[in-house]
Amino acid sequence: PYLRKQFLYGKLNDAIDTGRDQEAKRIQEVLRNEAQRKMWQGIHRATKPRGLMSVTRVEVPQEDGSVIEHTTKETIEHALMSELSTRFGRAESAPICQGALFDLLGVYADTEAAIQILEGTFDPPPDSDARTVVLLKEIARIWQKIGEGEVSIAISQEDYQHYWRRVKEKISSSFSGLHFGHYKSIAHDDYLSDLLARKLSLISATGAAPERWARGLSVMLEKIAGVAYITKLRAILLLEADFNFHNKLIFGSRMLDLARQHDLVPEEIYNEKGRTAEDAILQQVLMYDIARVTKRPLVVAQVDAAQCYDRVALAMAALTLRAFKVHNSSVLGMLKPLHCMEFYLRTGFGQSESYFGGKEQGKHGLAQGNGAAPPTWQQISTIMINAQHSKGHGVDIVCPITMKKIRQVGIAYVDDTNLWDGMAEDDDVDSAAHKSQAGINDWGGFLQASGGALNPGKCSATIHNLEPDGKGGWIYPDQKKEEPSREEEAEGEELDDLPFFVPQGDNDAAQIKRLSTDHAVENLGLYTRPDGKSDNHFEQMRERVTTWTAQIKSGTIPTRSVWMSYTHQLWAGLRYGLGACSASMTNLSKGLGSADYYLLSNLGVVRSITREWRYLPASFGGMHLFDLTIETTAATLSSLLQHYNMDTALGITLKAAMEHLQLELGVPGCPFDYDFSVWGHLATDSWVKALWERIDKFGIVVKLDYHTIPTPREHDIPIMQLMVDKGLRGTDLKRVNRARIAQEALFLSDITTATGRHLEAHLLDDWWFDTSEGELGKHRSTLQFSTEFPTVEDWKLWKKILKTVASTTLFLNQPLGRWVAPSTRIWRHFFHPQLHIAEVHFDDRIRIYEHDIHSSDRSWILTYTRSAETSMPGMVPAVLEELQDGKLRKRSDGQPLWNGSGDDDNMGMSFLDRLKSKGGEWMWETLEYNAEPDWIFDAMIRGSLYCVTDGSYNASLATDICGAAWIFYCSETSNC
Repeated sequence: PYLRKQFLYGKLNDAIDTGRDQEAKRIQEVLRNEAQRKMWQGIHRATKPRGLMSVTRVEVPQEDGSVIEHTTKETIEHALMSELSTRFGRAESAPICQGALFDLLGVYADTEAAIQILEGTFDPPPDSDARTVVLLKEIARIWQKIGEGEVSIAISQEDYQHYWRRVKEKISSSFSGLHFGHYKSIAHDDYLSDLLARKLSLISATGAAPERWARGLSVMLEKIAGVAYITKLRAILLLEADFNFHNKLIFGSRMLDLARQHDLVPEEIYNEKGRTAEDAILQQVLMYDIARVTKRPLVVAQVDAAQCYDRVALAMAALTLRAFKVHNSSVLGMLKPLHCMEFYLRTGFGQSESYFGGKEQGKHGLAQGNGAAPPTWQQISTIMINAQHSKGHGVDIVCPITMKKIRQVGIAYVDDTNLWDGMAEDDDVDSAAHKSQAGINDWGGFLQASGGALNPGKCSATIHNLEPDGKGGWIYPDQKKEEPSREEEAEGEELDDLPFFVPQGDNDAAQIKRLSTDHAVENLGLYTRPDGKSDNHFEQMRERVTTWTAQIKSGTIPTRSVWMSYTHQLWAGLRYGLGACSASMTNLSKGLGSADYYLLSNLGVVRSITREWRYLPASFGGMHLFDLTIETTAATLSSLLQHYNMDTALGITLKAAMEHLQLELGVPGCPFDYDFSVWGHLATDSWVKALWERIDKFGIVVKLDYHTIPTPREHDIPIMQLMVDKGLRGTDLKRVNRARIAQEALFLSDITTATGRHLEAHLLDDWWFDTSEGELGKHRSTLQFSTEFPTVEDWKLWKKILKTVASTTLFLNQPLGRWVAPSTRIWRHFFHPQLHIAEVHFDDRIRIYEHDIHSSDRSWILTYTRSAETSMPGMVPAVLEELQDGKLRKRSDGQPLWNGSGDDDNMGMSFLDRLKSKGGEWMWETLEYNAEPDWIFDAMIRGSLYCVTDGSYNASLATDICGAAWIFYCSETSNC
């Protein structure tokens, strides 16, 4: 290396001296890359002392529970061949590989029956598996939706060169010996590239693959270093290099591109292009948050497919690929070599001389290492997800203000799947659990129909459910502080009161773990707790830092390399998942504990340096260590900016979470615009709340295109803004907020009468649902509020504060004016001023009451006459009183609701503008008033209006005055 370095420097100096600038840049790039490579080799020796190892021993379980260890080449190969032969044959248990369906379709589904399935004309045999039939219908639906589209199977010279000039030459492949280096070198010759491209096109067009494509080398690796249990080993099949190129181009690129063009990639799949595992975790966190805010039960079943790539029935794979418009010849060109594959083995002892499989045995599965396996599995997952939707599984994610909605069955990343059920308004724990079990049964059944199965040992279920604590708050039932029995202590965090099962073969089922809400299961590399706490995530991070620190201490690398590893290795890993972190600032500041302190000496920093200097940027003289609060804030802001207002499942879920926070606070605009120190304690702990706290803490201004709820009436005000203006803070503000949410009210107009002059008396003392208003419908707001159960003290404080804005008769000090925007309240009582007809609106019908204007009855008694489905035009909100005989009495009627038509020429006019519009503008030039004089009318109704004149008008003494001066005064509100 030293001599090579001297040689390159000599070449560099020579290039500089002779003015060959491009040559000098190229040599500099080579020197820089080799220096970086050398540095990282030293870092990896310290931090990654052992990578994936080929097996040199195998542990095989026996029927009696004992384990036999094999350590010789012959016995290891025999044990592995036996295990893999069984593994690759399990997909034959799929119903499509048996009975009448198999007779009709064959191994590759290349028969007339397959065409009938695609066209939707297939009549399945009477004894066909029900879930297989559902999948076949979904296959037909996708085939018909794409229509005339088709995946191109022609491979050009440009396709060949584009791929092979970019791949790494060191990638292992090809049992035949034709490795990547051969194809890379050919890619630099146009004639040979065109020749091989034509050859691959011919194979794809005919389905006649060369025999060498049906020979592969299974490399056996330890998933976990030192664990040689035979069922825990990973088998990577090394295929022929040109075979894999064909598969990646046709299936991995072109087929998926066509599916994207026709919007056929479900939102649930997060291993899709443009989505990440961290996005999947963020949506799971947001779903837990929404369930926590709405107080609705959510069941999350984490179901893991066993050996997903190795357990796929080839007939189901063929039908799926053809449904996505891949030509049958290309499908056969990929599946036939896999079915007839001769599997050779490579272990720590080298390559085997014998093989298993071949044409005689005919194995199923897509094989790990096959470039077509991930896209084919994605399309099979698409079929199963669509089938879940067709069976009615999943949850509705609804934005509570804008009502934007999407239905989702869960999240999926390759074989890791979370199934969701519950969250309906009328769901309880039992109904949600019943739905979830049905969803698990169907998902497991669809997986079996495709040749796979669920792994009970890796499956679990969690019921996210809250119940009132009797003090206005909410608790998780499984986290109640009760003394556990010895049996419960032995069970740990597993619960058995509502067991869950996953289907297995032969109509059997296996019970899976049911976990408590404070238990975190590793999902996509992160620990996500249903109760929203990040303790397990921080513990995982501390373990990484501690492990890295110990490795660096035991290694012998220079300080510069330590900093390189700290920046680009340690924190590159630690940042994963921070975008989905919902920890508070307090918890973030304690997240890494003292781990940062113990790594200081490895970085060449004295430990006695104060904490502030550790995290200060180097430009200000600090050490520029990464601060967890700042890194998490940056990551969550990045997630917000990336997904906010996007028309995706995650974008809609994020919007729903923000709108739930908005309603929980009781504010009309974006929650981020409000002071966290005043409003923050009103919100349930969530990802959005945590982001809001960080934004507020660091003084970050976030401008979003956010839907603001317009104020419905003149002089209206958000109730919680009124409470804050009254000086309420802390516990009192939270108590009042609970009552407001229970009453489904956002603005003052939501709790006033139709006239806008009085508070509704029945909304001051108790929950609205227990009053006569609750008999008319399930909700009283157009917005979707969460559930609250205020205490008696909450109601008392609610009433006390509201009575400060009104008189003893509940007459508002500042009555509300006309409607200027849509009301957020669902009005139930209406009256027609001209026709003298009243309507009472129920959720499912309208009752009509009429008054005989020709009778002598002047007390506005209204009698029921009929029902209707739609409301009459010209109706206005009214105050109607129900009498004992079922009749109604009209107390008062209000102004017409805002309809947004803008037909009224006087809409938006002030009182003075209205006067001037009548003519004689000179009369009002000296008119003075402090506010819109709607209070005059209200004072007349109350009898508190005083009209005072000085009596100075005298036509003979003052010929230039046409009238006396008047002063209007309300003795109750002091308006003048």
